[in-house]
Amino acid sequence: MVNTKKLIERMKELGISQQELANICGVKRPTINQKLHGVRSISLNEAQIIQGALQIPENEFGAYFFSA
Repeated sequence: MVNTKKLIERMKELGISQQELANICGVKRPTINQKLHGVRSISLNEAQIIQGALQIPENEFGAYFFSA
């Protein structure tokens, strides 16, 4: 399960808005909002794009995208 709280906190740390993240992922802002709040799932490809955008280190990938 995606740790949406951790993702949102990271976005705040970096000053990245949902609109900016949506643009990076190639989706609309409402879609990224749903993904960040667990309404829609995040694909592995999207997770990798988000990882790069949020500068998440490889060794922390699981804490953001595979936590319980």
